[in-house]
Amino acid sequence: MLFKLHTHLWHIVSPILRRLRQPYIAISIILALCSSHAASSALDELNIPVITLSTASHINISPKSAYLRDDSSELNLAEAANSNQWIKSQAENLNFGFSDSAYWVTSTIQNTSPDLLWYLHIRYPLFDEIDVYLCPANTKPTTQNCQHTKMGDHLAFSERDIAHPEFTLKLDLSKQAKHILFLRTKTQGTYPFMLHIEEESNLRDNLLINMALRGAYIAMMLIMGLYNLFIFFSTRDRSYLYYSAFVISFMLFHVTYAGSAFQFLWPNHPEINHFALPIIFSLNVITLTLFIPKFLDLKSHSKKSYYLFRGYLGFALFVFAMNLFMAYQPLMKMLNIMVMIFTISALIISARCWRNGIGAARFFTIAWIAFIIGLLLATSRSLGFGTLNIYTLNGYQIGSFIEIILLSLALGERITYLQKDKIESKRALLESQGEAIHLSLIHI
Repeated sequence: MLFKLHTHLWHIVSPILRRLRQPYIAISIILALCSSHAASSALDELNIPVITLSTASHINISPKSAYLRDDSSELNLAEAANSNQWIKSQAENLNFGFSDSAYWVTSTIQNTSPDLLWYLHIRYPLFDEIDVYLCPANTKPTTQNCQHTKMGDHLAFSERDIAHPEFTLKLDLSKQAKHILFLRTKTQGTYPFMLHIEEESNLRDNLLINMALRGAYIAMMLIMGLYNLFIFFSTRDRSYLYYSAFVISFMLFHVTYAGSAFQFLWPNHPEINHFALPIIFSLNVITLTLFIPKFLDLKSHSKKSYYLFRGYLGFALFVFAMNLFMAYQPLMKMLNIMVMIFTISALIISARCWRNGIGAARFFTIAWIAFIIGLLLATSRSLGFGTLNIYTLNGYQIGSFIEIILLSLALGERITYLQKDKIESKRALLESQGEAIHLSLIHI
């Protein structure tokens, strides 16, 4: 087949070559034709399975796709399609961690259910730039021949097909015809590709459930934050103030990370997305370094641990100030590593306090184990390690939910412990006063 194609090309080109007197021009044309043919068949040689759309459902794109890393971030559609650097996907969900490169993903789609409406669904809400090209399989993939749609959180929220933090796009697929989908992404953050093609009714059901879960999580965090703030006003115990600040700042981090803040707080100002997340993340780290030593009363139980967290606080304040000077990507890497160091330190210290008989440290240790597991899943995914799935994408939410409940119990036990300690102190004081009175009476 390849021989016949080259023979056909030679019959077309040979009359032109005979008219050319410069040999190097003829050689250049031959090499260009050969390289063009090789590039155009690069994707075909990967044997990527075709995604067949038949019944109302959702289909994961990643296992039936190929990806291309564009280190220059300047390839256009034709250049990317003709590249010989495509790699066939071997993962359930593609994940490239932090990167300065742009990434392309491609897959072939065939629609056998013309009565159904199909959508592209991108689960990660923090991609800065997304270019989607839907090209007929029998044409060359160029911007002129393909449907082109721009998405990303650098555009106003009102420009989305469906008002939801996650990206969705209606696909115009003709009956029985094959289409090639090209997806280009460029972002300052991480590259977790959870890509699905979903039928309209299935998509709307999933988005409705997603919004309900988002609302429940935010409501729970807000209630716990305000509840502990009210306790602070009545007890003046700063543990509750710091805990309330930690919970509310974590809630703000979540709504920013999950895209809900963009939807409801600044939908017409996408430029805020470029600095909101690291600033709120930094604030959350600061409240964390204030809450832990106060709750565990490290100043009384462990001076070294107390000064360690004073140092952590100073470093967290320094990183917060660096929001004015550092780029998004290195700042987010630093914050992810900082949180892991701080939380592991807190786990070790709280376990030691538990061993020394401090009752409140028991719930704290268990809560921190759940939180660290969630953070490990999320951080490893952000740094490009491990697999990408619904648990690693939302691990911090699951861990934080368990942590918030258990820490509330820990704070309750801490009150009981402090009350018991006060009662014991008063009893000891009364006993010593009684002994003093008894001795004074004897001397009299």
